[in-house]
Amino acid sequence: MMRSVIIAISLLLLEGCIFAPPKFGDRGYVFRGSAQYAKYLSFCREISLQLDESCRTWGEPDVIKIGHSGGYFAWKNPTVMISVKSFGKTSVSTRIPRDMVPYINRGKSLPAIRAKHQEMSESSRMLKSQAGVSYVVNRFERVSDDRYAYNFRLRLKNGADTGLSAMDCIKRELRSTIAADYVGAHGGHVSDVRIDFPDFSLNDGVIEGRAAVMCIEVMSLQYDPKTQKGIIAIKIGYSRFEDARAWVRRNIETLARDKNVALTTGKIPSVARFYLGAERIKPGNILEIEFETE
Repeated sequence: MMRSVIIAISLLLLEGCIFAPPKFGDRGYVFRGSAQYAKYLSFCREISLQLDESCRTWGEPDVIKIGHSGGYFAWKNPTVMISVKSFGKTSVSTRIPRDMVPYINRGKSLPAIRAKHQEMSESSRMLKSQAGVSYVVNRFERVSDDRYAYNFRLRLKNGADTGLSAMDCIKRELRSTIAADYVGAHGGHVSDVRIDFPDFSLNDGVIEGRAAVMCIEVMSLQYDPKTQKGIIAIKIGYSRFEDARAWVRRNIETLARDKNVALTTGKIPSVARFYLGAERIKPGNILEIEFETE
């Protein structure tokens, strides 16, 4: 009898039923502003680092589906769904299941969300409106022989904005979607993923291009305020190392000022200008770059 009980409990855990009611209420769709939504999201963020990072990056999901074997968290912008199952097992997809699509807009129509939008800063509201650039995705795919590359083709709808700010907005949406898809397929952390666009063109309302994924992790950063010299060591995960190296050199200041990087020594002035010096490639795809500030 005892053995049967133990087996039954084990099966429940393996099937993900630790997520099921009555702990979190009825299964089904829940939306922002409800106690069940807040309680379930909080629990899942604690057991899934990837879900927690996504919420910090994109805000809380537009809708949550509480199922028998786990939870499904969907965003409209970017178009991403994250599933979290037993013991925090997490996966990411850029495809929203058909049954979830109608509920994404519904969640945003709740009074609680309207109130939250009213509290947003002016800059946030501008960004949100820019994010509504109208386009249709004709092609979005991983390059079959290159795990670090994506091809895309977007067709702008009639009357869509084609200004620089609109293109920047589309690039931000692509970066968010690609980073989530890459991490879901290969693991890692969204915060370590950088996306560059070696090819990006707009012709007759059609945007085409290629996105390159780079896993960039700052290993160490030392700076001497007296000599105004420093050394940064960066681990690069990328099939085309030279492309990633060029990106790192262009973005050295951004990497050096990343709030998640702990300086080993010194403090870089907030108004300092950066000048690159010698560089060395060390085993393990570690790129070490010397720099000076002024």
